[in-house]
Formats: sequence, C-alpha cells, structure tokens
Amino acid sequence: MRHRMLLATLSGLLYFLSMPPRSQGLLAWGALLPLLLAQAGGSSRQALLLGAWTGFLANLGAYFWIYDTVVNYSAVPAPLGALLACLLAAQQGAALGVWLWLGRRAGPIGLLPVVFVAVEFAYPSVFPMHLSDCQHDSLWTSQCLDLAGPSGLSGLIAGCNVALWQLCSRRRVTPMIMFGLALPMLAASYGALRVPLGRVVGRTRQGEQALLEGEVAWMTPQATPFCHLGGALGWLCLLVTSAGCLRSWMLQFAVKREGEKRS
Repeated sequence: MRHRMLLATLSGLLYFLSMPPRSQGLLAWGALLPLLLAQAGGSSRQALLLGAWTGFLANLGAYFWIYDTVVNYSAVPAPLGALLACLLAAQQGAALGVWLWLGRRAGPIGLLPVVFVAVEFAYPSVFPMHLSDCQHDSLWTSQCLDLAGPSGLSGLIAGCNVALWQLCSRRRVTPMIMFGLALPMLAASYGALRVPLGRVVGRTRQGEQALLEGEVAWMTPQATPFCHLGGALGWLCLLVTSAGCLRSWMLQFAVKREGEKRS
C-alpha cells in the first residue's frame, strides 16, 4: 500500500502544480497518471481512498489562501483555521475518489473520461474546481472552452491521462490509445485555428486586442450554438455514468440471486 500512497501523493502534487498560482498547465495532461497506476489492481475502497488523498493534496495547495483569509481577517485562531482549510480540501478532494469508485462500476475503461466529466459536473463543491482550469494560461488549448465549456476540456485532459495509463499498463499501442494521446495536439490545433479568428474588442498600447476568453464566451447569449454544448455535455455524461452503474449493480444482484438459487 505504501507505493500506492506515494504514487497518489505524486499525482496530487502534479495536480497542484498545474493549477493556479503555479499554472504549469502542461503537467495536467499527465497529472492523473500516477493515481491511475496506484489504483490499478486494488479494491474499490482503495481506489476511493487514493483518489480522495490525491484530491485533498491538490485542493489544499490550490486553496491555501483559505487559511490566510480566515486567520487574518477574522477572530478564528490559527489551529481552527488550519482545520477548516483541511476540511474544505478533504470535501472537495473526495471528488477524485468518487470518480475512481464510480469508474469501476460504470463500464469499460474507455468511459473513465465520461465519468470524470459527470463527477466534476455534479459533485457539490464550495469552490467548483475544473481540471480544465489549469489551461487558463495556455492560449491554444484554452480555446476548446468555446466548444463545450470547462467540462469538455476537462474530459479531453482526463482522456489523455487514461490513454497514458493504458499505454503503461498494456505496453502496446491501440487505436483508442493513439486517439487519447493525440487529444492535446487536437486541442492545440483547434486553438491555432481559432486564435486568428478572435474578435477585436478594443485597443491597447500594444495595438488591437482579440477576445479569446472561451470560458466566458460559452456562457454568454452571444455564444455560438456549439458553445451551449457545455452544459448538455455534463448532463449527458451524468446520464451515461448513472446508466452504467445501474447496469453493473443489476448484474451483481442477478449473479447473487443465481448463486442463492443454486445453493
């Protein structure tokens, strides 16, 4: 179990470094790989705990300012402020554990990115945290936000991580793995085509400034029809995940009933 915890810890650190304020967005395309390697071959309970630990570390680093805010701008003592920050990180970080736990029940491995989007979309959080937030500093890949919003870009990043995991596990390349590994290039290619088409909204000392904030544009009434797929994608992934889990539980119940009849 020790090596699993070390891998999960590494994943949490990579996740944290990919998020603001460190903003090493490139790391996100492989940040979940150690976690996926750690949970492989273990039980569902281990996967839940490992994912929760990774999420705890990532959220604790991303929301370190909670401690400073609570302690410096209120009468809350430092130990209680640290406890509140840890509780918040644990609650929000549990989403990764829920992802792995549901992913084992939703169906084939290829559905893991779908389950990730569903959990990210539906999981209750005080401060909603999208995996796609790490791409805020990447001009090209962030342009995918105007197609399917934060959920869509999070799905692409999760898909790349799953493809890397399968490549390490199987040690051979399949068409699905090749497609997953190509997702960063596809996202960047769309951005390379999208950036020159940015609408000019004002002038600065440096000249014209293009409107390239997809994460804002997809929520505005002026967004293109494709931009409204963001919310629909979240609901669709949630329905697919629910259907997969329900099918898995029904099969387990049927197998259990069949075993009782034979005995």
